[in-house]
Amino acid sequence: MSEILKAINALTIEYLTLYISFSWSGESVKTLRLTVASLIYSFYSLISPYLVNETLLLQVIIYVVVILVAKEDYTFREFTLTLSIHTLITLVRIGITQVIAIYLGDSSIEFVSFSVVLSLIFTILVVKGVIVLSNKKHATLSRCLNVEIDGNTHKGLYDTGNSLYAEDGKPVVVIRAKLCEKYGLEKIGELAVRTVSGIRIMNTVDLEYKVRSENGDNREYRTKAVVSDSLPKGYDLILHKEMGASYDYTEN
Repeated sequence: MSEILKAINALTIEYLTLYISFSWSGESVKTLRLTVASLIYSFYSLISPYLVNETLLLQVIIYVVVILVAKEDYTFREFTLTLSIHTLITLVRIGITQVIAIYLGDSSIEFVSFSVVLSLIFTILVVKGVIVLSNKKHATLSRCLNVEIDGNTHKGLYDTGNSLYAEDGKPVVVIRAKLCEKYGLEKIGELAVRTVSGIRIMNTVDLEYKVRSENGDNREYRTKAVVSDSLPKGYDLILHKEMGASYDYTEN
């Protein structure tokens, strides 16, 4: 196989591996970033045979760089989880590939490696499909509402599927991490949140805000907010299911 084909093969396999890693960790990433990260790894795989002192440390550094490039913002927990999943998938892929290649011959090793990754992706899609179908009976209602914070207006997604509550019984919203930096919101605690990838411990902040309903009424709230970067595109907050009704949570 020519060097160009090997590079293309490495690019494709790394892209698919990153896709699986972020899918399992529950993180959303942009296609362009995944592509750039995969290109970096492809370039490394192209020059690695010519490196005189290629070490395990160098390979680890390359994987860390690839993960950092693939997503714009991480918490330490998100980065560690994604890197661990990526490493595990890579080791499983290499192991299965080597075993099968013993019987098929070294000339087929790239094809086997590619097939293993595709099989993993197919498994993920099937599992996700089953989850989606099983959750259809719990269909949610969602719509866009304007949310005012310190006089600035942001897009909030009113979601009847958000049933998060704090220890005091107040509803909890979800806020994009960049807004916490913008308004100087500091961590006050943590909350266990059930996500597609399992239970995650996420940081919380205190938040005062107004929600402008569809009829023009403003409702004031002061509640906790879970900090996340995995919000739907175009939205800065995910509102609680009770915020479609006349609830007042302005008390301290």
